Amino acid sequence: MDYHELEKMTIAKLREKAHEFPDVTGASGLHKPQLIDLLCEKLSIHKPHKVALLAEKTTIKARVHALKKERDAAIEGKDAKKLHRIRRKLHRVRRELHKASRITTE
Repeated sequence: MDYHELEKMTIAKLREKAHEFPDVTGASGLHKPQLIDLLCEKLSIHKPHKVALLAEKTTIKARVHALKKERDAAIEGKDAKKLHRIRRKLHRVRRELHKASRITTE
């Protein structure tokens, strides 16, 4: 078993796997990333670093800056429909950036 197989497992299966170890307590209250870390430690599985997303963060930030400029232009042009679309795009891109940041810090 490797790290990627653990990632594909459901939380229920991960909790069952964690309960196989007698010294593990409180596995039912853990979230999936915490369970994966715990099982990696117990099964001596190497957890790979996710550095690929670091390069993505810079491109995502560039998209955020471009969208902000479009948003400012839409505000000055008083184009409500365009402004709404840009704000929704900006929200989605910021969520994407947040996900990339969270994954790289784990």
